[in-house]
Amino acid sequence: MASVKRSWRACNRAREAEAGGAMVRLPCERKACGMSYYELTKFDVAALAQCDTLSVHLSNSGGAEAPRVWATKRIEKTERNPFAQDADHHMAVPVRINTGLGYGHALDTAEARCWAYLTNYKSTECHVASVLRTLRAGDAIAFEFYPDSGSTRALAQSGFHGDSLRLIVERKGRKDGATRDLFEMCRSVAPDNSARMCKGIPSPAWYLDDANSASV
Repeated sequence: MASVKRSWRACNRAREAEAGGAMVRLPCERKACGMSYYELTKFDVAALAQCDTLSVHLSNSGGAEAPRVWATKRIEKTERNPFAQDADHHMAVPVRINTGLGYGHALDTAEARCWAYLTNYKSTECHVASVLRTLRAGDAIAFEFYPDSGSTRALAQSGFHGDSLRLIVERKGRKDGATRDLFEMCRSVAPDNSARMCKGIPSPAWYLDDANSASV
């Protein structure tokens, strides 16, 4: 494991020097079922296994910008290394918004702003760590924000939204014949304000009906 860590940091430094700044991995895109995926390299898998946090960001508001997905390794400052800095590893993973299932029509996502922050407790059997350990080089992945996936009538009547972030994994050559796995990475319950995971997206008709039923 130590050699892997040294390799990761050495590659980070080399790539940062070449780019003249923060390292950004170039896209390694693969198409499946008409959707775009990012194909993981051995470098990516090592970074995901060793990271402390994983951030996923999508913003369509004010002009669409490229989705951002990055893993962060926390490096603590010590007397021996007082200039230590956290290391980020960026990946051009596609990030999309699911507004189809159960909505009756596609919702407007032109002003969507979605954010998720995952903590990877590597020494435990937490959900995030368990999922990241299953990833292999050659797997094609994409993230998907799912607004109101966990919203219920009770939440709607209270003015709260249940949003989630899902990881889609395409893998070839599996013995069970399956080609796709779907993991819910995290879920957020919050009012429709800056604390919400999926902001700037209109509520579906069924959510509004449930919310209005509170006053009946």
